Amino acid sequence: MNTALIQSARDHAAAETAGDLDATLRTLEAVPVFELWPIGRRLTGLAAVRRYYQHFLNVVSPRFVREEIEMVAEWMGPTGVNQAYFIPYRYPSGHVRRFHIISEMVFGETRLSGERMCASTDLFRIMYEPVWDDMTILVGGDDWARSQSMPGVMKQG
Repeated sequence: MNTALIQSARDHAAAETAGDLDATLRTLEAVPVFELWPIGRRLTGLAAVRRYYQHFLNVVSPRFVREEIEMVAEWMGPTGVNQAYFIPYRYPSGHVRRFHIISEMVFGETRLSGERMCASTDLFRIMYEPVWDDMTILVGGDDWARSQSMPGVMKQG
């Protein structure tokens, strides 16, 4: 396994935890790709990913109940570093909901090429709110399946 890419994944996670936008983006290749499953959405490009991270680091992450975040598992695979978490999120109303997320920080050539995540639509809507409508709907995802019964909903990409 490429130890430099594993270190990039660790640096990425540390930068996210620290809320450091520039350090987070430095761990990514020039055209990062983020995929959300099972809903089947893709966010592509540094400008879009920057907008996502500005929202995530400044709005979403501060609402996590940090002392109750639980890492369930971490493992290395041939395509990236994988992590599974339970993350409690405090809504503006004060209500706390515990979400489960599995994320693969995907290896690129010299840095991370992006992430593949699996979580609930509710969590993804919170995390990706400012870029939601800019995402490509992927064939086979839940959003694609819903679009098949609603002509004109599917975004081409």
